[in-house]
Amino acid sequence: MLFRRQYRGSDGTLRVSRKWSCRFSVRGRVHEIALGLTDRRNAEKEAQRLLVEAENEVADPDPFRAHRATPLSKHVDAFEVTLRSRERAEQYVRERLVHVRAFLSDTRATQLRDLDPARVAQWLETLKAPQADGKDEHGKEKTKTRSARTLNSRIRALRQFSRWLFTCRRLPFDPLVSVEEFNEAADRRRVRRALTPKEFSALLVAASKRPLEVEGPNASEERRALLAARGRSRALIYLVLGATGLRVGELRALTWGDIDFGRALVVVPAKVAKARKEQSIDLHPVVVAALKSVRPATAAAHDAMFPPGSFPNVETFYRDLKAAGIAQLDENKRRVDRHALRHSFTTWLAQSGAHPRVAQALARHSDIRLTMGVYTDPTLLSTKAAVAKLELPALASLSLPLSQPGATSSQLRAASEPTADDDANEPDSGLPCEDVQEVEPAMVGAPGIEPGTASLKGCCSTS
Repeated sequence: MLFRRQYRGSDGTLRVSRKWSCRFSVRGRVHEIALGLTDRRNAEKEAQRLLVEAENEVADPDPFRAHRATPLSKHVDAFEVTLRSRERAEQYVRERLVHVRAFLSDTRATQLRDLDPARVAQWLETLKAPQADGKDEHGKEKTKTRSARTLNSRIRALRQFSRWLFTCRRLPFDPLVSVEEFNEAADRRRVRRALTPKEFSALLVAASKRPLEVEGPNASEERRALLAARGRSRALIYLVLGATGLRVGELRALTWGDIDFGRALVVVPAKVAKARKEQSIDLHPVVVAALKSVRPATAAAHDAMFPPGSFPNVETFYRDLKAAGIAQLDENKRRVDRHALRHSFTTWLAQSGAHPRVAQALARHSDIRLTMGVYTDPTLLSTKAAVAKLELPALASLSLPLSQPGATSSQLRAASEPTADDDANEPDSGLPCEDVQEVEPAMVGAPGIEPGTASLKGCCSTS
C-alpha cells in the first residue's frame, strides 16, 4: 500500500510529506520503503517493482545483491586489505592500487556494473594518446606515448582486481577475463644489453680508482685511505651484482647473516626477494674470497653487508661507466644500467654452456621464457661456435659420396640410412661428445679483491 509519512514542522504542527512511501509484507516480513516520488502513478509502479523483487529474492536469493549495491571504491579498499594481508611488497601494492583507482577516477566508475571490458578499452585508448614531453633543442614541442609495458601494468592491475572480486564471491563471474594485454615484444622502449667480460673488468677497475682520481690529489692521507676503501667497496658491489644476478634492492637489504661461507651461497630472505619466498644463489669462489676479505671481524649477523651510505646511486654508476669507456646507449639504442648487470649474469651463464633450466634457477625466474628471451643477450652468444661443436660424419665415411655425379634421390637416402652396425655402435646419449681437456685455472682478481678461480676470467681486473 502507498502512504505519505507524517512529520512535525518547526512550529510543532503535524504535516504530511509530499513524497510517497510504500509498505508491503512478504512471507511475514514487513518492508517499508521511502519511494521519493510525488506522482502517485509512478509511485505505484515503483512499489510494484519492489514487491516483485522482494518476492523473487525470497524464492531465489541473490548472494551478490549487497555487493552490487556497495560503491566500487569500498571494494577497492577491501582489495587493498587483502593485498597487504598477503605481505606483498609495498611498491607492488601501491602500484596496483594507483592503477585501479586511476581507472575509477578517469572513467567515473562507481558501481560493479561499470567494470566492463568496453569501458576498460576506452580508458586504454585515452592513455595511448600522445602527451606533451617538453621541448627539444630547437624549441619545438615534443610528445611521447605510453609503451605497451606501461599499459599492460594497468591491465594486470584491473584484471587482478576483477579476479579478486570473482574469487571472493562479490561477483558471479570475472568481467575482465576477456581483456588482453598488448604485445610488449613489438614495443620495447627500454632494451638493456649485457656487458662483455672485458667491459665488466673495466667497470670494476674504474669504480675502484675513480674516487681517488676525483678527489685524491688534494686530499689528506686519512681522506685518501677513506676514498680508496670507498672505491674497493663500490667495485665489490658491482662484482656481487654481476656474479650473482641479485637485484639492487635485494643486495641492499642483505646482511652478513644471509651469507653461508661454508656452503658458498647467499640466502635471499622471503621479505627481500621479489617473489616473496626464500631463495638461495651459489657464490663463485672469487666472490666468496672477496666478501671474506672485507667482512669486519666484529660484524654481527644482522649487520648490513653494505651500509646505505656506501651503495652507489644511479648517477654514480653512470659516471663509473663513463670512466670505464662504456657508453650508456649503443648504436642500437640498448642501454646499460645497474639492472643490466643482472642481464650480464644470465648471458654469461649461457656463454659458459649452462643448461637453460640451470640459468632459470640461478636467475630465479618463474618463466624460462623471461630468462632466455629477455635476460639473455643473443649478440654475445657464439652461434657459429655452437654449430662447429656438432660432430657430423665425413662424406668419406658414407657408402655413396653425396658429390657423386648421377646419384639418384633413392641412392642418397639409402646412403644416409643407418645400418645395423651403426645402431650397435651408436652411443646412448645421441651425438658423441667431445673429449674434454682439463685446464688448470688461472688466478684472477680485481684491485682490492681477493683472487679466486678463473671461471670468471675476463670478468675481473687482473691488474
